[in-house]
Order: sequence, then structure tokens, then C-alpha cells
Amino acid sequence: MEKECPRCGKKFECLHSLSCSCMGVELEEESRRYLAREYPGQCLCTECLHEIAREKPKKM
Repeated sequence: MEKECPRCGKKFECLHSLSCSCMGVELEEESRRYLAREYPGQCLCTECLHEIAREKPKKM
């Protein structure tokens, strides 16, 4: 399913399965809480997820 990332506006393919590219992004718990708070129930593109994973949780 094609979606638009709510963070950057890029269109991307969301598979909603274990084979989706987002499943390979490791996020700390604080980053997961940030995503749930800022983008509830939404999918972000893999690039944005990688950026969030690299950011320090205290900045969020």
C-alpha cells in the first residue's frame, strides 16, 4: 500500500507485515514513545525511522 510519510511527505510502500523494511529499524523505547505520541497509528518512511533512531531520545 502506498502511503505518504507524515514527517517528510515522501511517498513509500507500506507492507504492514514482517517483510516491511521498517521492521529492520531498531528503536530505543524512548523513540518508540515519541513516535506513538507524535504520529499515533501512522507509518513513517524508513529514512525517517532511521533518522529518529540516530537522534538522542532527550531531544524528542
